[in-house]
Amino acid sequence: MWTVHAFGMIGAMIETTTILLSTGSIFHLPLADVFRATRESGFNGVELLLGPELAHVSDDQISRSAEQHGVPIRCVHAPFFAQSGLDEDYFCEIERTIELARAVHAAMVNAHPFGLISHPEQARRLVELASDIALATENMPQGIDISNADEAAVVRDHEALNDFARANGLKMTYDVTHFATWGKNILAGHRIFEPTMINIHVSDYIAGYQHLLPGRGELPLRELLHTARADGAAEFVTLEVAPDSFSRRDYAHVVEALTAAREFVQRGLAV
Repeated sequence: MWTVHAFGMIGAMIETTTILLSTGSIFHLPLADVFRATRESGFNGVELLLGPELAHVSDDQISRSAEQHGVPIRCVHAPFFAQSGLDEDYFCEIERTIELARAVHAAMVNAHPFGLISHPEQARRLVELASDIALATENMPQGIDISNADEAAVVRDHEALNDFARANGLKMTYDVTHFATWGKNILAGHRIFEPTMINIHVSDYIAGYQHLLPGRGELPLRELLHTARADGAAEFVTLEVAPDSFSRRDYAHVVEALTAAREFVQRGLAV
């Protein structure tokens, strides 16, 4: 799974976890530069976030650009919300995401839990539709406005969210910054989600500022990564930072910062 020659001895020590870059981290760049920066900063591939910037880019264009730059699309992240705000439309968005994931040979699809919790039959249908592609949902940060009371209760209760995922055949993506917004230790979050976890979204957090580059906040990320390496639960560890976490947005600086962040994650996963 690892391209050992790209990372040297440390990379050789990591056998089961693939380090990805969320394309949402640098969505301000043209798509070709997103893939080029991913390769140049040493990531094993991307988690492709389907945001508005890709609304008019065809699946073939996405696939060709990734292939041209030698960057596998290992995960595809469904849009955050249905544009209409209707649950039915969000299910269609997830269906479309599954189709794209199959076309680019991705191993998993990630989707936010909105609508899935209040319509578990749809969650099970989508899991069946995905078939050999893992369908995961993600824990949410504090402060999200959720109109459905039952859904809001499960989002707030992380053990209930994990139980929901397990009961309906979903995997979990553990977003450590989202968990930190609840004032809880991220190592406790790892213990909760470990039974169903396939992906860890890594970024730092401090005083209300989410999705910072590793080392820019106060989270015990090194300890979390050592724990993740020891239990081997997560197939993927994905760097997901906000574009405004970079002190500059020019291409050279972004690649330099991403390389440092990838090395941080890599060292944390090393034995």
